[in-house]
Amino acid sequence: MKYLGLDIGERTVGVAGSDSGIVAAPLAPLSMGPSFMSDLGKVIEEERPEVVVFGIPTHADGHENGLARDIHKLAEGVAHEFNVTVDFADEYGTTIEAEKRLKEAGISTRDLKKYDDSLAAALILENYFASTK
Repeated sequence: MKYLGLDIGERTVGVAGSDSGIVAAPLAPLSMGPSFMSDLGKVIEEERPEVVVFGIPTHADGHENGLARDIHKLAEGVAHEFNVTVDFADEYGTTIEAEKRLKEAGISTRDLKKYDDSLAAALILENYFASTK
């Protein structure tokens, strides 16, 4: 089964894919703007996922934050527009973990934003896989 993971941000959307349901790989991030749905449609057409997993932002106590409601609405639109199954995974701590891994890999602080959103999306997918096994 193929999966696509999304880390929704105010300006950038991290994207990751998986063919295995075990590990995920970062893909090129998308801009959150007027062309987002069209751009996402191109990724969905290319990757052909059966499930699109949206990261849901939560507080440390596990409760969803204010952005979560908007992400749920967006997911409904994606499911309807592209005829894909959508699901959700807690994204708590994934951006921090992504930045930590990138720093360990020698990526400069200045370049972190180029990579952290899609690596966070990959971590969201891998956390989803771990929680659904």
